[in-house]
Amino acid sequence: MISHKLKFIFVHVPKTGGVSVQSQLREYTEEWYGRHNRIGFYNTKSQTDLCDYFKFTMVRNPWCRIVSCYHFLKKSDVIPNVTFTEWITQKKCDSFKTRWECKSSLDWITIKGHNKMDFVGRFENLESDFKIICERIGIDNKKLPHVNKSNHKDYQSYYDNTTQQIVKNRYIDEILQFGYRFEK
Repeated sequence: MISHKLKFIFVHVPKTGGVSVQSQLREYTEEWYGRHNRIGFYNTKSQTDLCDYFKFTMVRNPWCRIVSCYHFLKKSDVIPNVTFTEWITQKKCDSFKTRWECKSSLDWITIKGHNKMDFVGRFENLESDFKIICERIGIDNKKLPHVNKSNHKDYQSYYDNTTQQIVKNRYIDEILQFGYRFEK
């Protein structure tokens, strides 16, 4: 999502509240290429020098985001009727490692290993971080709707030691970069 008038680019990492953010920013955008595009896409797609644009995204605790992805994919009938553990451990279906929705947040916001975002908000602070974004791009703060919500128990209840470690190993770079822990 890009606005040339307000000079911003929003990179929507899946399952981080991005549909809610997009719903409030859509009226300000001139270019819309669909929901999920990596920052590198905008560098190659746009005919404009994007260095002066405010680039931002939202991230989410990987353990929590993967539970949300699991429920989203089950609801969408993308994955068969399997347990969370079977999905994470690659039994009976494509693993979470093969789904684009489950790629590391860093895959969306970096180019050659360098984070290109000017601001990284957190799903855990969605309202307050969106307020910062609104101030930065010069629009009135808007109340975010909760769009695309999946209903599930607390993310920690889905994990055992093995699945917790699998997710940690897969997302270690983003866990370290953003300071996430399994515990809240």
